[in-house]
Amino acid sequence: MPYHHLTFDERNVIYRMSVTGKSQAEIARCLGRSPSTISRERKRNISYIGKYFSATAQAKANVRHRLSGLSGDTIPISEVQVHKISIVSPDNPR
Repeated sequence: MPYHHLTFDERNVIYRMSVTGKSQAEIARCLGRSPSTISRERKRNISYIGKYFSATAQAKANVRHRLSGLSGDTIPISEVQVHKISIVSPDNPR
């Protein structure tokens, strides 16, 4: 079976069904997904207050997607230090 990313609409369903007390299995059946997909989604995208919100989940997924092009030997963004670079132009020598 081909792999497909969860959509924002699917994340909304996960959120709405979760707050109404539905089980992972019920949510998975509703979406036609594996219960393990729902479990990973909720664990991976929990908010800083320990709850699952669809908007937070989508934002985190977007960040992971943007960073996915990085190779394994790239320094994580959290460790990058930015240095001020002075550019000297012919019109403005220093």
